[in-house]
Amino acid sequence: MNKTGLKKDFYIDYVFPFYLVLNLLTLTPASRSPEGVALSAFAVAIKLCRYVIYLISLYRFSRFRLKRKKLVLALLVFGVFLIGMLSAHDTEYFCYILVFLALIGEPGERIIRKHFYVTAVFLITVVLLSQIGVIEDFTTARRSRHFLGFYWTSFPPVLLVFLALDKAYLGKGRLRPYETLLFVLSGAWLYRMTDSRFSFAAILLVCLFFCLYDAGKEIRRESTCLILLCIPAFCTVLSIAAGAMYLKSSSWMLFLDRLLSKRLELAHKAMNKYPIRLFGQVIQWVGYGRYSLSMKGYNYVDNSYVQILLQYGALQFFLVLCFYTAGIYYGIRNRKPYLSWILSFVCIISLIEPYLLRFTFNPFVWLGTGIIKQIGGAGIETADSGTQSNTSPGAPERSRPPDIS
Repeated sequence: MNKTGLKKDFYIDYVFPFYLVLNLLTLTPASRSPEGVALSAFAVAIKLCRYVIYLISLYRFSRFRLKRKKLVLALLVFGVFLIGMLSAHDTEYFCYILVFLALIGEPGERIIRKHFYVTAVFLITVVLLSQIGVIEDFTTARRSRHFLGFYWTSFPPVLLVFLALDKAYLGKGRLRPYETLLFVLSGAWLYRMTDSRFSFAAILLVCLFFCLYDAGKEIRRESTCLILLCIPAFCTVLSIAAGAMYLKSSSWMLFLDRLLSKRLELAHKAMNKYPIRLFGQVIQWVGYGRYSLSMKGYNYVDNSYVQILLQYGALQFFLVLCFYTAGIYYGIRNRKPYLSWILSFVCIISLIEPYLLRFTFNPFVWLGTGIIKQIGGAGIETADSGTQSNTSPGAPERSRPPDIS
């Protein structure tokens, strides 16, 4: 117990899982309303609860005793995201950073485990309730796509992709055969219901790789290490080049664009309309959803790299790129190659899906707190305790969460 009378693991055991539930609720129609219609009392309650958690997160971070290097890095991350979010008029992501800072020093396994169980229970519950008629399972007339109780059809299969990556992380780079079979069968059923072919392809790729290959095995070849380290930069160059060089007159580009559901054309139009700025800009992305199925004004860019670069600016984009590269390097250097492989998969998937920086879907963004913790030494403590800890992003769970020195 600390001076407040609360258990030291109260935040990670109760506050953080509750916050994950609130975020997942924002993926359902219950948290939204059609244009011009006021939010329901339930949606307002979700927003208020999240604001309370942001205040708790800010208080928790204020109790940390930071070494100078950690403090400078934490404030640098906070400042860059603050400027980017304010420039884009997106306060939601700024608030995410408060939770990010409050998680500094928490073991990666503990964070991923919370995300896995909370998301799995939520996904199963919502899909089940939609199939027995408790909540609406809206279906589009075109392509007959089921929403399965969510705001958009692709949300359930994308959540399943990250659940598979969660399980691979917790299994130290391996998926057991029965786990692989369960994920593949679940993915096949979701593909049949939602017609989300890219998510299904991602599920197959992730499951087969982590089932057939031991990603926990130390990477000995320098060429393999170099390839993994270059993946974030390669995906960036590929995304920008494909968007900038897209030509409708090119038959092979037109074929590829049709295969990718016009992702190349939409990225090209966005890059022509919005300049790349250092600190971001206001962009109103118009996409599909439960209350918006019209093509009128549709401009949503699914490519994570182009979306982040245009909306939040080059500085924040560079920080995100550094995080993924540093995470891959950390995995290689500290004999946690499964982390490097998982982050590489996230980078590749983000070429066609906007989840590189989506905290609700992608829990591996939270692991950036471990990188901050490593700066200036591993020992950490809080204002309420002088106890030291040496946990790391891939360390096993401890009986109490570490704090910051």
